[in-house]
Amino acid sequence: MHAGHSAPPMSIYREELPVGEGVDLAGLSAAEAERNARVATRDDVVVSLVGLDAFNWKLARFTLSSAPLRAIEGVVGYEIAYLAAPGLARLRELTAHAVPATPLSSTHA
Repeated sequence: MHAGHSAPPMSIYREELPVGEGVDLAGLSAAEAERNARVATRDDVVVSLVGLDAFNWKLARFTLSSAPLRAIEGVVGYEIAYLAAPGLARLRELTAHAVPATPLSSTHA
């Protein structure tokens, strides 16, 4: 970035939700895939992803937005100070072949 030139404001949001140990992970994965598909239809959404912290039984949702930071109840938001995406071209190549969403899995014993 050159002096005097600023990037448009971007933001990222993180939401954590507890997951019960007896939850059906396949059902949870399907529900989260459906939710993320809806979230991804918003004009400002660049990336929407969800992960499972199997050690602490939490679901973590992340949304990268091309819009400025805004307050959302129950969600932690951050203004993006710097974003590098060196693997973006490879990701586009992989997803161009309709790679299915990876289901949530657990290594919790």
